[in-house]
Amino acid sequence: MMIQRTSFLSFLCLLSGLMLSGCGGGGGSSGGGSSSAGSTPQSAAAAAQEVEDLNVPDDFDYESTRTITLQIEMVSLAGSRSYASVYTRFTTGTDGRFRPDPGSRLANTALTDGTATVTLTVPAATTELLAEVWTIGSTNPVQRVIEIQPVSGPGADDQYFLTD
Repeated sequence: MMIQRTSFLSFLCLLSGLMLSGCGGGGGSSGGGSSSAGSTPQSAAAAAQEVEDLNVPDDFDYESTRTITLQIEMVSLAGSRSYASVYTRFTTGTDGRFRPDPGSRLANTALTDGTATVTLTVPAATTELLAEVWTIGSTNPVQRVIEIQPVSGPGADDQYFLTD
């Protein structure tokens, strides 16, 4: 019994050593991966620019987010219990309905007599949002894609409407 245990432990140590010795740099080339490391400084030097060489429009504000207001006015839902959800990422299913990415939900709010005002902070590069309005007891929401205008400096339109 003791010999079998010792043999098993010896085999396990040998196997572990072989597995660890197989772990190399993973460069994938016969040069031991040094060719990819050698090309990095050359690539970085080619891509380097001076800050003075950059051309930036005067109205560029360097903000990565912006605040917009979404005014929801679904008059047909007055008197019913309903709520709205707003998403930044979504796809279109084969049935033509939109499929929101739950992780991209920006807001979830109740509607009062079919209306609500939602203030959202969105990535500056966002060009469209998906709004879903659900009525309690229904299985299909009202879905609308809201086109967001690009930021164009001071006075940019940050008020959007969703109506029925």
